[in-house]
Amino acid sequence: MARAEVFDNSDDSPNPPPTGAYTIRQFARAHGISEDMFYKMLRAGWAPVTMKVGSRTLISVESAAAWRRKRETDPAPRGGAKPKRDRARRKAAAAVTTTTA
Repeated sequence: MARAEVFDNSDDSPNPPPTGAYTIRQFARAHGISEDMFYKMLRAGWAPVTMKVGSRTLISVESAAAWRRKRETDPAPRGGAKPKRDRARRKAAAAVTTTTA
């Protein structure tokens, strides 16, 4: 049986790996956010740019740095993303308003 400390493939290290890319777990830990918050940011459209490598989703160190710079100059939007049904409701209301006017 292999020793866990030698063959540890977990993403628990807070520092970026030597490959120059974070896993989502590593990115979240390094930036003091939860993984759930990362996915909320992704859905809302203000997460860092990700890349797929095989079946893994990674965030390059450069993308993380660009994301940090953007967050410093352009803070995160309040309230998060609106559900699609609200957008559809507003669009339908706008269509009714334009046809009756």
